[in-house]
Parts: sequence; C-alpha cells; structure tokens
Amino acid sequence: MTTITLNDDQLLLLMDIIYRTKDDFAAHLYGESDVQGYASVSMLQTHSKLENIESLLKDSHPIPVEFCDVTQSLQFIKPWRV
Repeated sequence: MTTITLNDDQLLLLMDIIYRTKDDFAAHLYGESDVQGYASVSMLQTHSKLENIESLLKDSHPIPVEFCDVTQSLQFIKPWRV
C-alpha cells in the first residue's frame, strides 16, 4: 500500500473536486435523468465510489469540513464553531 501525504489546501481541493463531481451523478439518482442500462449502473457505482472516497478523506482529518456558501467551496470548520 502506498501512503500519500497532502497538505490541508491539497486535501480541501481534492475533496472539493470529489464533492462537485459527485453532484454530476445526483440527478440520475433522483430520477431526473433518462440514462438507462449499463450507463445507469456505471453512474450509480461511480456516485457510490465518490461518496466512499469523500467520507474517507473527511474522516482522515481531525478538523471537520463543510461547504461554505460565501466562498462556494469546502472549508475546515473553525474551532470555535465545533
């Protein structure tokens, strides 16, 4: 197994990319897409894998992360808000 070290900015960027990409598959999950067959299965699997990776990354950092409306990006929650 290979260990990858990321600084906080890199981690937030990666999590933000995953968060936004996961939303690309959300319409399909809620029946708002006409995709069927194998493509439908692939979209469901990809969404599930992205959720798993997102969860793993969130759980790997001691400071919780949330989406910030002002910056339109994921941010670490300030200690006084925890």
